Amino acid sequence: MSVIAAAALVISGCSAPAEITASAIVAGRAVIPGETETVYCEYFLPQDPGTMHVLYFAPDGEKIAEKRLEAIAPGSAIQEQRLPQVFQQDFRSGELRETVWESGAWRIRYQKAENQALREVVIDDSEIDVIDAGFDAYVREHWQALASGAELGFLFASPPHGRSIRLRATSVACEPPDSALCVRVDLAQPLLRWIAGGDILLRYSTVDSDGVTKDKNALAPMPRLQRFTGVSNLLDDSGEPQRLQIDYFYR
Repeated sequence: MSVIAAAALVISGCSAPAEITASAIVAGRAVIPGETETVYCEYFLPQDPGTMHVLYFAPDGEKIAEKRLEAIAPGSAIQEQRLPQVFQQDFRSGELRETVWESGAWRIRYQKAENQALREVVIDDSEIDVIDAGFDAYVREHWQALASGAELGFLFASPPHGRSIRLRATSVACEPPDSALCVRVDLAQPLLRWIAGGDILLRYSTVDSDGVTKDKNALAPMPRLQRFTGVSNLLDDSGEPQRLQIDYFYR
């Protein structure tokens, strides 16, 4: 449960420096599905309209990872970017994930640990539709189609795989049923499903800023991601993929 104070965004089970909780506009709390113990917390801090920093903290307050999202068009709002540049580093293992725009193509760099080789590939921009947190903008862009039951296919940049992978998204019934829109994302390529760790389930709010709940088929001013369940973009302490539930809280 979130506790929102005048000066800080404070989440039960999370610990971060006061200057971080005071600046964050969104915070996420990750747990293993079905459990209650906090695995890590993430804080989103806007730097300017085109840049967002995401800081990850262990429950004891240690900063374990950091990510920077950058719009490729100057002055563009980062929250509306399906294709942000991404620079992510895990301070525990040295894992590095980068997706960088370079003159009509994307350079994807991945290093699983600091003692392992850095891999790089260059992928044409026509082969990537969504990058990292840009999926949130993608859902809002296609909100009405998803709410109407359409199945959407898209190419998602995956640094660990060194390629783009074809995913599909469709709305599913929310449990328990309410006015939220729930979206399931899975791999359209069956041979890769054993790698992905299962489907991703995202739960969105359709509550307007004035507290009025809208019909899910009507585009709210800013639909908000309430919960993510799936393989996280952070590895566990052993350097392995982990399936988590992340609940998001907003200032």
